[in-house]
Amino acid sequence: MGSMSESGAPTTDRRAKRAAARRRRAAESVAAHSEDYTELVDALGHWLTPPRVDAIGAQVATFVARHRRANGASPAWGQTLTGSGIMEAIPFTPPDELGAAARQKWRNVGFGAIMLACRARGWVDYGHRQREMIPGRRFAQALREAAAQATQANRR
Repeated sequence: MGSMSESGAPTTDRRAKRAAARRRRAAESVAAHSEDYTELVDALGHWLTPPRVDAIGAQVATFVARHRRANGASPAWGQTLTGSGIMEAIPFTPPDELGAAARQKWRNVGFGAIMLACRARGWVDYGHRQREMIPGRRFAQALREAAAQATQANRR
């Protein structure tokens, strides 16, 4: 049984109600800004040209490959978001009026759109295990080309 407060209601019930109210407000904030997320995806669709996707995709695939080599596992979604630096590479920032939950949703929507583009261009892919992100065929091709160029340079 939770500890009793002066009013007689268990403290844990009050905490649970406050936590539920915070979650409800956060969900309402996220839902209220659904047009912002749609606009972001539309803007990214125009901004993410093949050369930009290739540059960002190479950056993400390199981060994923290094993380997998160092840790023996794929990075989590959040680790990829922050560790690869791709959100800093795009010129869109969350609107100032968004609350914390809505700003996080905005980042997730933007990151998801970028990752879809990177996957479509072959820079990253998903492995057989749940939540396993792996470098894609374009990354492997880039590594082979770099190795071939290094071999050619060494022969001269």
